[in-house]
Amino acid sequence: EYVDKKGPTVGDAHVTEELDPFDGEVIKYLEKNGLSMEEIPRKGRALVAKRDFKAGECVLRQAPLAFSLSSSDESIKNKCGSCLSASKSPKRCSKCKVVHYCCAEHQKNDWRKHSAECSMMEKCQSRGIFPTATVITLGRIYNARAKESSTSEVNPGMRFQDLMALSSLQHLHAQENLIRFSQVARAFGDYYGGATDMREVLGLLCRLAVNSHTITDSDMRSVGAGIYPLAALANHDCDPNCAQTFRGDVISFRAVRDIGAGEEITIGYVDLAGPAEQRRAALRQRYLFDCACRKCTSPEAQALDA
Repeated sequence: EYVDKKGPTVGDAHVTEELDPFDGEVIKYLEKNGLSMEEIPRKGRALVAKRDFKAGECVLRQAPLAFSLSSSDESIKNKCGSCLSASKSPKRCSKCKVVHYCCAEHQKNDWRKHSAECSMMEKCQSRGIFPTATVITLGRIYNARAKESSTSEVNPGMRFQDLMALSSLQHLHAQENLIRFSQVARAFGDYYGGATDMREVLGLLCRLAVNSHTITDSDMRSVGAGIYPLAALANHDCDPNCAQTFRGDVISFRAVRDIGAGEEITIGYVDLAGPAEQRRAALRQRYLFDCACRKCTSPEAQALDA
């Protein structure tokens, strides 16, 4: 989670974002799983191994705070809204007619979550409007927040406050992106109904833009996107020590080589096969930072990259 970042919208200026701290419950949860959260110069907060991890070992596993399938009709209609698997004969929610399921059991199991959004989706359908994936994700974030007050079973790293503790980099987003986010915020207000804090929604959209993970299937094809507050703490490296995989909507970081205690946990945010210039441009555009990892900056690595 790069926080102390230099982005294209601020030129050579170096801007630091003030962040809310994660509470002790998150720290304890990470330590229980062999990890810690530490501050690294020019990167900000980072996940660090507290113990050795062997190559192939799972370093972190997390379900999403919220996710949505891709907005394309094919993805929505052919993927199960619960397990995300493809289905030749999916069962459609009879009320909203938006979410589909691979079987009746998964539809029943998902009703606890879907019931809060079903009427909102039904209202959109009656008006001939299809909610975008981002709007659906925002709705699920707020629905999860509403449920937090009535239960004590929410795991650390899965709470609204954990999402709000992530960096938004709102000061680095291009003006055209902020305008687009404002339009999405208004669309969300129409979808969700009731009183919504537009400044808060705009901040959430900025957080989603730089902290979400693309969910892929077993063939590495994109099927949607989710927000995973703990996984979002892992910083990028063009030669990462972990790779992210998905089983349904659950993300896992698996060590691609032995990781020693005290070593930072890193993943690849973008396609790592391209040359350094291409990788850095993609990172700057999407994640608003200039990569300064060894593979991008060392003369030897640059020579191999050329």
